[in-house]
Amino acid sequence: VQLVSRAADSLRVALTSSADDLTLSVSVLPTGTIAYNHQDNILSSFYLKPYVRGFVENPRYYFEEQSRKKEYELDLLLLTQGWSRYRWQDIQQGAPKQLHPFEDGIVLRGSVNGLNPKFNGQLLLHNSKYHGQQLLPITAEENDFMITSFFPENGERLYFSLLNEKGKASKPGIYPRLLNNPINDELARFWEDPLKVEVNEAPSENITITQELIGDKTIRLQEVVVSDERIDRNAIENNVFIPLYLKHKLTKVDTAMVRNYMFFADFLGNHFRIQPTLTGDIILISRRGLRGFGSNVRVNVVFDDVLLPSPVIPKFLPMGQVEAFWIDRLSRYMGARSGNNETLYVYTRRGKEITPYGAPETKNAYEMVVERGFTKPDAFYTPKYTTYDSPTFEHLGVIHWEPELTIARNGMTSFNMLDTGKEEVVLFVEGMSKDGHLVSFSKVVKTGPKP
Repeated sequence: VQLVSRAADSLRVALTSSADDLTLSVSVLPTGTIAYNHQDNILSSFYLKPYVRGFVENPRYYFEEQSRKKEYELDLLLLTQGWSRYRWQDIQQGAPKQLHPFEDGIVLRGSVNGLNPKFNGQLLLHNSKYHGQQLLPITAEENDFMITSFFPENGERLYFSLLNEKGKASKPGIYPRLLNNPINDELARFWEDPLKVEVNEAPSENITITQELIGDKTIRLQEVVVSDERIDRNAIENNVFIPLYLKHKLTKVDTAMVRNYMFFADFLGNHFRIQPTLTGDIILISRRGLRGFGSNVRVNVVFDDVLLPSPVIPKFLPMGQVEAFWIDRLSRYMGARSGNNETLYVYTRRGKEITPYGAPETKNAYEMVVERGFTKPDAFYTPKYTTYDSPTFEHLGVIHWEPELTIARNGMTSFNMLDTGKEEVVLFVEGMSKDGHLVSFSKVVKTGPKP
């Protein structure tokens, strides 16, 4: 674990490993924290608690800073409370049968009805909120289709279109279904709500407004008709996030661009040098040039009118979700901030995403609403502290949390965290490798004073 860079108000920390495919969880806290005081860690949860009958006080004690004394104490604990989880009778009967297969997403399966006997086209699954488009070969003889390892979200809308040999789209007659676990995780209710009250509302009576009710001093207003003019808020001219001096220079993404480039990163490869990062979900952008001199010149990236601290773009950002862009080779509007580097302006779409074969909500697509999909995990909430120098933050504050970091064998991964100005922070790391090796340790990282 080491600090690799500081940019603006963020710090970048890197982790390296020689194990096979590690998956880690990292908590970043002030060094004086008293909030991270769990009695268990991943080692005690896997190696100790399943093998003891009674209560063990502070089980993580036996796996922190191991010594001969702690190994002796662990032997005594297992001799007094330990038990075997294995029954020799079961082992002698042979290997247990696999009752449930390993789940890897959900299977999307369906069939297309009413195909012409000579049809030899494809079924298009349009771009959706979290998935790129997919093309599935379909023939009149075999009109079934299936997508495995599919991870749709609850409420996500999926659109299907039939494409003939010329690429013309039409609405199919299909029956798609998700083959997932039908069990409902709900608590059974065996009682009646004592606060439930039956209310019988009397029907309202028509009341006629007469002159007696109005009164003599009432002024009767004339009828006013209000009309409005519909404004295309998806037009670049009406985008409040785009400065006026840029609106006439931006290139608007259209259907032709979306057909040629599935992801915005594919388009950028024609204009910049793009390199994958260690995390895999973003790409690093640099200026094109001769090998060696000028080959890694920095590029300024302005994303939705925010200058990013690092020249990165999401790797899988669909082209149809980008509204407009502009490559300013001279960085004429950046001034001294440009550092004589090129600037890329990117503005994401505020309306509906453009798809390669027209908007999926048209008559040329079949709509399916996912009802039994996955739930999107909520983002970790980091409190907004008024100061980072108080004893409250030092003892109970939270700086950052990474729930899932992956490191390949002999590889490295990194993440950005907020620079709170502390000269050192502590990282609590726990995880597991592909072969079942467990990892649990804490590390103090010196960050130095904030410039």
